[in-house]
Amino acid sequence: MERFCLNPEHQNKQIIGYCVQELCRKQTRALCMKCMTGQAHSGHKIIEQTEEEDFFREPNLIYTDLIAKLNLIKRQFTQGISFLERILEKHYRPIPLNNIGNQEVDNKINCILKLDKVQKLVNDRIDNIFEHTLKSIKLTYQDLTIGTEFQCYEQTQKQNYKEALPLIEQCLLLDSKNTILKLAKAEIYSNTNKVLEARQIYEQILQTEDANPWAFLEFHKLLNQQERR
Repeated sequence: MERFCLNPEHQNKQIIGYCVQELCRKQTRALCMKCMTGQAHSGHKIIEQTEEEDFFREPNLIYTDLIAKLNLIKRQFTQGISFLERILEKHYRPIPLNNIGNQEVDNKINCILKLDKVQKLVNDRIDNIFEHTLKSIKLTYQDLTIGTEFQCYEQTQKQNYKEALPLIEQCLLLDSKNTILKLAKAEIYSNTNKVLEARQIYEQILQTEDANPWAFLEFHKLLNQQERR
C-alpha cells in the first residue's frame, strides 16, 4: 500500500522507512526521504521498508509465544475445574439410595451430609483464587491498552475519578461495546457511593454477556452489601 508523509512540508513524499526507536516522541514513525535525512529522527534507529520482515521476526516469535501461553493456561484451568467436577460427581451428587449397593450407602450418606461444608470449602478457596486471577487479568488488559483508553484506566487506578470519567465517556462514544471501559465506569460509581448506577451498568453487561465474570462478581458483591445493611 502506498503511503505518503504526514509532514505538511513533505507533501506527496512517499514513505520509504520507519523509526523504530522505542522512546520516539516525534509526530510520526512513518518516514519519507526528507524525514530520514533530516534532524527530527537524528540518532534514532531507522529501518527501510525492505527491512520490515527482519524487524518483525522476533516480535512475531514473542507474540506467538504469548498466545500459546494464554491458550495453555486456558486449557489447564479448564482441566483443573474438570477434576473438581468429577470428584463432586463421583462422591457428592445426590442419587436415590436404592440405586446403589449396601456397602456404598454409608459413604453416600456421609458425603451428602457434608455438602454444605463442601460448598463453603469450594467458595472460600476457589472464589478467592478466581477473583484474584480475574483482577490480574483485567489489570493486565488495561496496562496493554494505548492512547486515551490507557489514560482512562490509569486515572481510575490512581482514583482520579473526575479526570477518568470524561475520558471513559469519550472512549465509549468511539467504542460503545467496550466492556472493560463500562466496568471501569461502574467501578468509579461504586467507589463514589453511586451504587444504583453501578448496579445498572453490571446488569446491562450481564444482559448481553451473561458469563462476564467481572460484572457477575461485582454485581453480587453489591447485592450482598445491600442485604447486610
